[in-house]
Amino acid sequence: MQAVLGRVDAGDVLQDPVTVAMTHSGAAGGADIFVTTTPLPVAGSVGYTVRVLPNHPMLAAANELGLVTLA
Repeated sequence: MQAVLGRVDAGDVLQDPVTVAMTHSGAAGGADIFVTTTPLPVAGSVGYTVRVLPNHPMLAAANELGLVTLA
């Protein structure tokens, strides 16, 4: 899990996004909970999204399988 955040333009599109890793903190009610704490990279209007990437030691890179889901 990753948080992706950055300044947003007039169309709410992230500009120069920063990626921050999220850690698994447990589960509740059948849902897994991921958290992170980070300072905001810029002042002003900031937007964010989270994304899920595959993670396995045998993958060359997180995007190798082309499986990325944004939330």
